[in-house]
Amino acid sequence: TSAIWQVKFSEKNLDSLMEFITNFDFPDDKKSIRNKFVREVISMKDKRVKPFLNELYLNSYQDSYTQEIILDRIAENKTEASIDKIKDLFTKDFPVGINKVTFIASFADSLPLAKKFFPDMLDYTSIEDYKAPTYALLSELVETKNINPKIYKKLIGQLLNEAKIELKKQLRVDNSSRDSNKRYNYYGDNYNYKGTAYNRYSKKSDLMLAEYTTILYPYRKNKKVAEFLDKLSMVKDEQFKIKYLAIQKQFGENITAKDVEPYAKDINTRLSAYYILTSKKLGNIFPKAYSVQDSLNIANLYAFNEYEKEVDKYEFISKHSVNNKYGDFEVYIYKVTSRNYNNKEVEKLKMFAIKKGTEPTIRFEYNESTSFKEYETIEKQVEDLLQEVEFEGRERVSTSDYNGYGGYGY
Repeated sequence: TSAIWQVKFSEKNLDSLMEFITNFDFPDDKKSIRNKFVREVISMKDKRVKPFLNELYLNSYQDSYTQEIILDRIAENKTEASIDKIKDLFTKDFPVGINKVTFIASFADSLPLAKKFFPDMLDYTSIEDYKAPTYALLSELVETKNINPKIYKKLIGQLLNEAKIELKKQLRVDNSSRDSNKRYNYYGDNYNYKGTAYNRYSKKSDLMLAEYTTILYPYRKNKKVAEFLDKLSMVKDEQFKIKYLAIQKQFGENITAKDVEPYAKDINTRLSAYYILTSKKLGNIFPKAYSVQDSLNIANLYAFNEYEKEVDKYEFISKHSVNNKYGDFEVYIYKVTSRNYNNKEVEKLKMFAIKKGTEPTIRFEYNESTSFKEYETIEKQVEDLLQEVEFEGRERVSTSDYNGYGGYGY
């Protein structure tokens, strides 16, 4: 079985592949081979491929995975015709139980084109697989003014009811005991408060309150919508509060740096505020005093662990210019003192490396830490960390007692 994955088929194999896909009864433990064949056919340019895939899609009622593969391939073209084809296939059948809805999410970077999905895709939001990704895309279209809100006006009642459910869910989370252990980080839409990966286009997202708020906000003069928006003041979640400020600003409300300052001042919410606002091109309302690189670095020291003033300490050690095969970097070193679960004091050195010319930023090319060693000079430990950057991409003998983590990228 493993050997088949190394085989690259050509168009001269098309007839055989289509025959196998259509007529061979693959046992359950060999279904992945069939999927391999389908992907191979999809990659071919032969004029017989499109009608074959169309027929295969319609005949795969019991195989949503195959349908998903075909939809993903159609979406790769990113044309109006590909959207029309997806919508046409959906009127005949649609996959369910899939892990992600890539064929919708892939249009997030082509919003003027993505609006062609609407209002048709709203017909499928009652299906759990499609609710979150469809509303996520719609909210981006609304906030970037790429779609006229009138297109979903007749659904305001339904959207409002769903938004109320999301608000109730958020308030339940706010009031639960785990709220006291909340951890904030700057990744906003891409990570949740536990630091676990979260894709806003995930079908199982329960973090949709901001999306509903964005979609409903153009109808804020509607009495019932206005009542819902008033209730948002009950939400305690800091990331949502920041997002709501951004939503209001995007719709012309008088939101200033003064409104953002409490979140920028707080080490635990500074990165969320910076990420959310700059990602929405609203960095001009992030207070300048907190957008300097050192301020962002300090907040990043606690990206996944809440800063507690009485317990946590941090100290700037040094700044260095380092270059390697990938470019020139500014490297910042900090010493961090905290307590572990046994209430024992723990000291670490933390390094952030930033590509020169990109400051201020929260995107680090290197983000590493190592335990502070009492038996070794701090100069030697800093040198070891700097070598992690300097020797990136070159073979060298690694330091045996280094126990940091991280790597190229972020």
